[in-house]
This record gives sequence, C-alpha cells and structure tokens, in this order.
Amino acid sequence: MLVELLSQSNYQSFNIKLAHLLGLESSIYLSALIDINEKAYRKDKITEDGFFTVDRDYIEQRTTISKSRQNKIETELNRVGILELSNDCIKINLDILTSLVLEENENIRKDLSSFRKAATAKSKGDYILNGVKSNIDQTLPMELQLAYSNWLDSVYAKFNFINKQTLFNAQLEVNAAANHDLDVAIDIINIAAANGWKDMRWAVKVYKERHPNSGVIENKDVNVDWSTSY
Repeated sequence: MLVELLSQSNYQSFNIKLAHLLGLESSIYLSALIDINEKAYRKDKITEDGFFTVDRDYIEQRTTISKSRQNKIETELNRVGILELSNDCIKINLDILTSLVLEENENIRKDLSSFRKAATAKSKGDYILNGVKSNIDQTLPMELQLAYSNWLDSVYAKFNFINKQTLFNAQLEVNAAANHDLDVAIDIINIAAANGWKDMRWAVKVYKERHPNSGVIENKDVNVDWSTSY
C-alpha cells in the first residue's frame, strides 16, 4: 500500500559521520540499536547497568543485516569499546560514542582503522558476489535460482572469489546432466554447495554414484581425485 511506502516507520536513518568512521553497514546497525535503546528506556526495560535486550529478528527486518553479521559487527564495536555485550543484551557506551563523533578520542579513532578495512572488504565482497548472482538465469524456477544462489555463497565463502564464468559453466553442466529434471538439478547443485565445489562436474559424478540408475549424463572427462577436488 502507498501508506506503507510513505510511513516513516518503514525508514531507517543513520549517522553520516559514523558511516565514515565505522562503515555504512555498522552505522546502520548502530542506529537501529540506538532506536531500540531509546524505546527500552521509555518503557523502563533497561537494567541498572544500562543493558537492554536485542531482538535480532527485528533488527534483521529493519536493516536487512543477517544475525550472523550482527554478531560480527557487535564483536568489533565491543573491541573498540562502543558496545558492551552480555548474551542477547547490549549496552551502548554513549560517552565513548559521543566523544568519537566529536573527534575527542584519538585512540578509538586509531583502533577503528582495522575495523574500517574489514567493513570495506566485506562490502566489496558483497558487491562482487551479488554481481555474479545477477547473472543467474532468471527464466529458471525460483527454487533452482535459490539453489544456485546458495551455491555461490558457499563457493565464495570457501575461496573468497567467484566470477560469472564459473556460474555460466555450472549452469551448462547442470543443464546437460539433469536434462530438465528440476529435482535432479537441485540435488546436484546442493551437493556442490555442501562441499564448496566450483566445478559442478564433481557434483554430477557424486550424484551419479549415489543414483546409478538415474539417467544423469556424467562428464566422462572427470577423473575424481579427492585430494585435489577442493
């Protein structure tokens, strides 16, 4: 509905200065925490030590930042003293955050150097990965597109590298092997994803070994050597 588009409750702001210091993703996450902190204060849901409970599903919904990524950001913010952690409870050190924004704490600013580098590397990796994912054949069934997306995540996590040619080769290999059988295609891709294999031929061979009567077309040029297949 149009009202949902216009409603301010569907927007999440962030501090530009913090974005330069911490990285965009961390700044957006910290902004969400500050909003929660303020609401917890109004509802008297903050402990005497200043901790409040974090609903990670809510934050993911508000920011699109996954729960695993939230944990990583929190660890880094905790390391430089901006956050204190206790299970699913968090305390924002507002004095440190304020001095950081006002450029009063040079030591923290120096500590943020490695933090910014890690955030930049993560953003660059996401950009590359999402760029390759955009080349997944959009005419495929949605569940097959999702299988390819998960496989790309697995390969990138393992090798810290992926390109669209690897995807194109995978799609050609799966198409030839599965012969338009959706379930077979998904099973092959899932095998490759579980092992982080870039070359789908390894997954085709494993599928063929598991289902010898499936009619799957195996590339005979593949000679599996498990010591080198990784």
